Amino acid sequence: MILPIVTYGDPILRKKCNNVKEITENIIILINDMFDTLKNTGGVGLSANQVNIPLNIFIVNYEYNDDFISKVFINPNIIEYSDDKQISKEGCLSFPSLYDDVSRSSSIKIEYQDIDFNNKVDHYSGDIARIIQHEYDHLKGVLFIDKINPLKRKIISSKLKSILKKKIHTNYLIK
Repeated sequence: MILPIVTYGDPILRKKCNNVKEITENIIILINDMFDTLKNTGGVGLSANQVNIPLNIFIVNYEYNDDFISKVFINPNIIEYSDDKQISKEGCLSFPSLYDDVSRSSSIKIEYQDIDFNNKVDHYSGDIARIIQHEYDHLKGVLFIDKINPLKRKIISSKLKSILKKKIHTNYLIK
């Protein structure tokens, strides 16, 4: 089922999410619905709080050249960030039509539970590391606009006000 995506201004996007205690049928349904929603949007990552569920879950579905990942991260914790950074344009499904440059570590090490609730530790670099950091931030109540240069944030403030004014709840049912 395709779920509505909350947009900037919704308080759930600023809340820290709760850990998942066990994998239940409802968690499996949520994850499947998140993948359906992400596929429908054409996005590359989605966190549970973006679909109004304050749980420490995000998904990634990314394919570009030789990079491919389609994975669930439950109760994630980034335990290592590389010192080298990369600046690249980012957007977010909760910020329709807004993109800007964000600096992120070029590689990370993350521990998490998979869909079977097994503990995992993986290393990622490049675009996939960027996507994971973006989604991980969502679970902590941090938004990509928080990482934008303050001067640029001032420049995009009219776009942010427009999103707030519309209070759009995007459902992406129409393509």
